[in-house]
Amino acid sequence: MVLILIAALLDVFDGAVARWLKAQSPVGKDLDSLADLVSFGVAPATLMAFSLPGTPNALQTFLLLLLPMSSALRLARFNHDTRQTTVFIGVPTPFNALYLLLVVWSEPFWLLPPLSAHWCYPFIALLAAIWLHAPIRLFSLKSLSRSPKVMRWRISFLVLVAILCLSLGWPGALAILPAYLLFSMIENRWP
Repeated sequence: MVLILIAALLDVFDGAVARWLKAQSPVGKDLDSLADLVSFGVAPATLMAFSLPGTPNALQTFLLLLLPMSSALRLARFNHDTRQTTVFIGVPTPFNALYLLLVVWSEPFWLLPPLSAHWCYPFIALLAAIWLHAPIRLFSLKSLSRSPKVMRWRISFLVLVAILCLSLGWPGALAILPAYLLFSMIENRWP
């Protein structure tokens, strides 16, 4: 869990450092995607597999393996999609990994009988593999907009996230992804 968090923190700065050092290259872009695949595709799937009670069966293993495969496809598409310079189409892999980390981390707070990690984690991994490719334009907090309306939606999102996390704790934090999807759809509908 700690290594996924460290990878996410470093992922925020790696592009900026490469630009600052004038060390950008196509090979560097490919290596960045490979590192993202391991950190944000393989690691969360492995974390979920090891969090299952007992050894995963064939169906659970297949569903969990969809996550790194879908992450690889998402990263490859992102590298060549010119529409994703200021927005994302589908949930970004680092955000996806952090959300899955949060799901596993907060398990004692939401996983109650009759729910079971036996079926929840593989099902959540399947959903995560799907929402990586959802045809929804999602805003990027890295790109700042000069539009007051756009900034109003993004600031409102950050305020809502803070309120949810501070007032509800783990259940509030689990609402971050639905809030991100909702605010992105509202911003796309009413820019």
